[in-house]
Amino acid sequence: MKCSVRIFLLSKAALLFCLLTVLPYNAHSQQSWSEVSRASEGSITVYWYESRPFIYTAPRGQMAGIELELMQGFRKFVKDKHGVDLTINWKKAKSFNELYETIRDNNRHCIGTSAFSITENRKREVKFSQPYMSDITVLITSNDIPIVNNAPEFHELLPKLTAITIKRTTYEEELFMMRAEGKVPFKMKYIHSSENILKSIESMDSTYGFIDHCSIYRH
Repeated sequence: MKCSVRIFLLSKAALLFCLLTVLPYNAHSQQSWSEVSRASEGSITVYWYESRPFIYTAPRGQMAGIELELMQGFRKFVKDKHGVDLTINWKKAKSFNELYETIRDNNRHCIGTSAFSITENRKREVKFSQPYMSDITVLITSNDIPIVNNAPEFHELLPKLTAITIKRTTYEEELFMMRAEGKVPFKMKYIHSSENILKSIESMDSTYGFIDHCSIYRH
């Protein structure tokens, strides 16, 4: 990657920690906290989608990552503080979009965990935990694209290039904003995994896209 012309500071957070504050807005309780507390046991479903180093499948097939450890810590907290045995049912989503829509549209107690950017639109649809890590979003390009010194120079190249991104992500939103600001049309290709944006740009000529800064170091 030879070019990074725009950097955006975005607050990253997972839907974690509180069984109440992470519920979708249309949640109807099937097992309230008072019921769980009286029974001294309960369960919650955690939907997840791979996003290293937050949550992912390790080489031997087991789950790993920061958010797995946070949920394990939360389970221990509930046991130590309230005497409740909490069962966590992990369910892997097929895509980031499927994960988000599952949480948004679910009418049961559930949690979603991945790398989420907290935006005003999303806050109207779901509830977030407090963010525990900030990150920046950077624009990267394939190696065949020449180095440019400013945004206008890059805008001149855009009609010849293809943007790689994922639907319903802040990466896509940044591309739409760039298209509107520069008033220059460009092609967009959608893929499923944020892990693959970097790999796709590395493997194809005349491509670019937005990724999280930490993605570069975990690659």
